[in-house]
Amino acid sequence: MERKPTAALEDTPVFHPLLLAMCPILGLYAYNVDNVPWTILIRPLVAAVVVAEIVLLVLRLCLRDKHKAGIVTSALLLALIWGWGLLETSISTALPYLQALGPLIVYGAVPVVALILAVLIFALYRENRRRALMNAGMFLVIALASALAVVLFLDRVFGTVASTFILVYLLLVGAIIAYLVRWKRDFKPWTRTGNWFGVILIVLYLALILFNAERKEVASPPPLEVPVQHASAAKDLPDIYLFVLDGYARCDVLLKLYSYNDLPALESLQQLGMTFSSNAFSNYAWDLQSAASFLNMDYLDRLLPPGAADEQNVTPLISLCKRNRFFQILREHGYEIVAYSPGVQVLEPGPQVDRCLSPPHTLSEFEVVLLQNAASRRAIEMTCFAKDVDPRSWPLSFRRARIQYAFDNIGEIAAQDHASPRLVFAHLTVPNVPFIFERKGGVADSRAGKPIEELYLDQVHYTSKMLTSAVAQITGRAKRPSVILIVSSHGPGLLRAEDARDPAVLADRFGVLLGVRYPETKTGEPAATETALSLVNTLRMVLNRILGAELPMLEDTAYLTSQQQLLEGEPVTIPTLETAITPVLEDQ
Repeated sequence: MERKPTAALEDTPVFHPLLLAMCPILGLYAYNVDNVPWTILIRPLVAAVVVAEIVLLVLRLCLRDKHKAGIVTSALLLALIWGWGLLETSISTALPYLQALGPLIVYGAVPVVALILAVLIFALYRENRRRALMNAGMFLVIALASALAVVLFLDRVFGTVASTFILVYLLLVGAIIAYLVRWKRDFKPWTRTGNWFGVILIVLYLALILFNAERKEVASPPPLEVPVQHASAAKDLPDIYLFVLDGYARCDVLLKLYSYNDLPALESLQQLGMTFSSNAFSNYAWDLQSAASFLNMDYLDRLLPPGAADEQNVTPLISLCKRNRFFQILREHGYEIVAYSPGVQVLEPGPQVDRCLSPPHTLSEFEVVLLQNAASRRAIEMTCFAKDVDPRSWPLSFRRARIQYAFDNIGEIAAQDHASPRLVFAHLTVPNVPFIFERKGGVADSRAGKPIEELYLDQVHYTSKMLTSAVAQITGRAKRPSVILIVSSHGPGLLRAEDARDPAVLADRFGVLLGVRYPETKTGEPAATETALSLVNTLRMVLNRILGAELPMLEDTAYLTSQQQLLEGEPVTIPTLETAITPVLEDQ
């Protein structure tokens, strides 16, 4: 009996679906290698390989042909992962133009297109009139059912335009998969081609990762102008709890510009020994700028050469945050550094941190981006809609979980016995946009149609409530004397005006919350201690106080910069909008 020419390929292993499942993950990592640790790859790679293998095994049992099953699996992966990213891009591009047409025009265009395609199908099979009519009729039935699905359900979840694009794409993919399943062809040669294609892609992505890793920029701050020394034993030093918030405005800014009285919340914190500055301001208006300057206790033009950071390259600023002077000084003085994961990759703690805390089984930002660029995004949105949850809120659930975990867990950290001093660092991306908490702590729902200012104030209210709870836990459960610092890296910046130097605009962008509590302050007693005017001097003042360092105070200056030129700015004066309303916050 004569063997088929492809019989020798019968034993060729089918592994190209597994390789294709890994490629998007490696591709995303390749372009973020400077901001993402390699360990972030483990969970998504394992999940992708397991899912691809399960689909392959199921199709192999159904089709009874491992080679055809491999090709169909790869086609599904290409459509639902690779191709879906292009689909989402097409939806985003077309949405502004088609949305203006209105649902009626879209609904009217769909049947016209469906009839044209039905005629084409009929013409394709015109030699067999019965088969041509059956195929064209089946297509019209499917098109009608899909249109009804859009009108009755999907339109409410995704919108008319997105739903139409998604259904057309899924029908096209379904037709291709059905054709491959029914195709009477020997797929053995395709397996070998697919395996080689997958191997080549993996090699190219690995080469890109290595290339980008070699170009990775690591910026380390220059030494301080004065060495920090301390003669006392490390065990005698206090713990430090440092909360860095984003967008929490100063009390006068909230009252004058947003008609919101934050005094009750601050007075509750003052009863716990906190002292707040009534005229504090950040030195920069963007989060990475401000965080890098704050943690390194210096201005950026003294830390980096001109032009080192711009809109296209913020890696030097990220490096300054991850390898900062404050952490380094504390490590040299025997401090253990514990940090909470903020859920934003560029703000994740760096190698100076001994322990990074995050809630178990919570997705990372890297994993969420992967899900957003695949068909899983729309499946999750449908699930959220079925549970009466805003479908657009799920990508921020990972950040929400981390923020809540930090607030809830910090009391347990304070209650732990530890011989060496400890810095507990929590960079929490609230109450700034995006808004993920409503006033009582529930999930903020963008479908409610609230003005952005109201969403912001709801998040301010909940943030202040949780801050008070966290400080109460620390003061009530801490086993060691503790310094507590609460700072906001920048103001909300929601106010818009033609003149960027308008006093109200400057106060809105730079006026920040800044409070401190030292160990000798007793709960319930009025705090009598100094606070810094701007963030650049805050940690200098703390080190001078607890270590006996002699760091000089820098001139308090705010720099107005653009997002295109992060290191080049002009000095501006930050006003205090309403001093009469905050007598209780006057600096002592």
